[in-house]
Amino acid sequence: MKNLYSLFLVFLSFFSTPLYSTQADSLRLTWENEELTDSLRFAALEEFYDLFSLVLPDSTLSVLDYYHKLAISKGADRQLYRSALKKGNILRHQDRIDEARIHYNEALIIAKKINNARLEAIIIGNFANLHLDKGEYFESIKNYNKAKKIFSTEDDKLGEARMLNGIGAINSRIGNNDIALVHYEEALNIYKELDAKNISYPALNSTTILMNIGLLHFKNKLLIKAEATFLEALKILEPYNYKIYIAGCYYTLARIYLELNHIESSLLYANKGFDISKELDYQSGILESKILLSKINYQINKDKSIDQLANIFESVSENGSLEMKREVSELLYVGYKFQNKLDLSLKMYELYNLFNDSIQKNVNSYAIARENVKNEYEKILFESQLANEREKNILKLNQIKKIAYVIFISIVLVLLLIYFIVFNNKKNIRKRDALLEQIKFLKENRVGAILDSNIFELSKQKIDNYLKRELNETDWNVLLILLDNPMILNKEIAEKSNMSIDGIGSSLRRMYDYFGINETKYKKVALIHKAANISEEKLNKSHSI
Repeated sequence: MKNLYSLFLVFLSFFSTPLYSTQADSLRLTWENEELTDSLRFAALEEFYDLFSLVLPDSTLSVLDYYHKLAISKGADRQLYRSALKKGNILRHQDRIDEARIHYNEALIIAKKINNARLEAIIIGNFANLHLDKGEYFESIKNYNKAKKIFSTEDDKLGEARMLNGIGAINSRIGNNDIALVHYEEALNIYKELDAKNISYPALNSTTILMNIGLLHFKNKLLIKAEATFLEALKILEPYNYKIYIAGCYYTLARIYLELNHIESSLLYANKGFDISKELDYQSGILESKILLSKINYQINKDKSIDQLANIFESVSENGSLEMKREVSELLYVGYKFQNKLDLSLKMYELYNLFNDSIQKNVNSYAIARENVKNEYEKILFESQLANEREKNILKLNQIKKIAYVIFISIVLVLLLIYFIVFNNKKNIRKRDALLEQIKFLKENRVGAILDSNIFELSKQKIDNYLKRELNETDWNVLLILLDNPMILNKEIAEKSNMSIDGIGSSLRRMYDYFGINETKYKKVALIHKAANISEEKLNKSHSI
């Protein structure tokens, strides 16, 4: 089914639909009914195209003429675009390349008129198909890449994946298998991303790529990988009943199993593919299946297989592709040689060489295209790498800017913190010094001095009365030490009072609580200042009494 391969490679998505005249008549009545809404009339025209464009192309072209006129009368640019695009598609499939190009150009003008880059990209992708049909592979690749870039800019993942598939298909055809696989896998990754995001898309999109990847594995003799890939494709295809693609999977699986010498499995899948081709009246598929079945039967019954090949030789000669003709002539050459029919074997050998030479000419013509396409790919890859490097550098620069900003802000915050600490510390020092000055003043001027004494002393009685509790001996001794030196350390207090440092800490904390000392720093200074003032106040009162 090499012709079927081409269907996979250029990602055609059509369905085998029975032609019921009632369907066509019903749709015609809809689009011709002027009382219906424009959307319903255009939808009927679209449906006719979907149903009949491949099986009744000439009739569909006539319908598209009506579509075109209706779009003009309604001033509907998008529908006018779609009618031109669809005409181009049909004409392309009829190998009327120049006519197809005219309609694609018409569609491109409309897309530019309405400033829709995505619609432009679709047309550019179709120009790529035209170049592909003419064997202009380099030009085709350039258009696919151009369309892909637009789709990427528009964040149209489906469009981007289709272009990647097209690029892969061309590379596969001309023998750049590694490059083809890169593009197929990139396209497949896009569909996996869409799956992860629960974004729906036509099942054939991802399936076609899987089949293309499977064919590459088969060409590279990676048979187990090829088998797994086609079985995966089947799982997707079977629920939708896409019979022509299912037949293609069956056919390729049969070839894989034949290479693996799994004759029963090969025969099973070959027959399943053959049955579908007969059901669809797909002549190329029927011929390919017959050839494959003959090859399988050669492993079971050589004489029967040779007879089968001889029976289909005429059909292949008339309707088969060059690849089919070469394959059948080669098989008959070997078969007749086995049967010792040397004259017939020689005849088939000559035919084989004739067909092989013709195919080889095409293969040789791929050499220049293969090199040009490879160079273009390497150029694009290099440009992409440069773009990535630029992006990385910009990212690094932005990161450096962010880091510099963070550092700047951090420095400012640190400076503010230092300023706050210094300011607060100076404030506390000023407050401490003021308290010390007041204490010094009290002591030097003996304002609170005990009568007939030149020494300022604390009054325990007055302090106890103020606190409404009696200070214990430890607390009182600590106060007295503080009066002598308010800046003394806890360690020094402990040494003077023969107490532990922990004991001194406990005493101070108690008195801070008793006296209501809320200072964060210089609490001892504030404590003794308060005690001195209480002593002064009480003493003055006693004097007044």
